Amino acid sequence: MDVKELIGEFAKGAKQGAKKTAGPFKPEVKLNVQFNEDMRKDVQHILQNLDSITKTRVKEFTDTLKPTIDESVKKMEYRWKVTQYLLVIGFVINGAVALLAN
Repeated sequence: MDVKELIGEFAKGAKQGAKKTAGPFKPEVKLNVQFNEDMRKDVQHILQNLDSITKTRVKEFTDTLKPTIDESVKKMEYRWKVTQYLLVIGFVINGAVALLAN
């Protein structure tokens, strides 16, 4: 599908309304890429070492994020404990008020 057909389909869709043309419209894109020799070597190197590169990057991300995640988890646990204590105190006060009100 070239640009002229794509614009024609868009204009047809705008004219008829998006709901009527959304289903059958399936754009196709063709991409032609030419690599020079240096790029070919780089791509081959990346593809050959993709597993080790991925593992290394994941380990770097994990090592970087772990302290931040641990700190956030500790803060959330502390806040949850405080929330539980406040709920218990609220229930006790509410019960005491209900007993004294009768």
